[in-house]
Amino acid sequence: MENRVQAFKEEVKELCKKYDFAIGHEDTHGAFVLKDSYDETVMQWFMDALTEDDMSQDIFKNKWG
Repeated sequence: MENRVQAFKEEVKELCKKYDFAIGHEDTHGAFVLKDSYDETVMQWFMDALTEDDMSQDIFKNKWG
């Protein structure tokens, strides 16, 4: 599985470079978990990701607070 994980991370890294994004965590604590199989519920969490622009406009507080 380690090769699959590394390949996935490298591909995501290249996508981030291509679109000029970086994936972070809003409070910089904790880490992301790579699940062993695709899960639509977990992917919805990713699809709901906020941008720094969203956070600076208090959308974060309106959505989650």
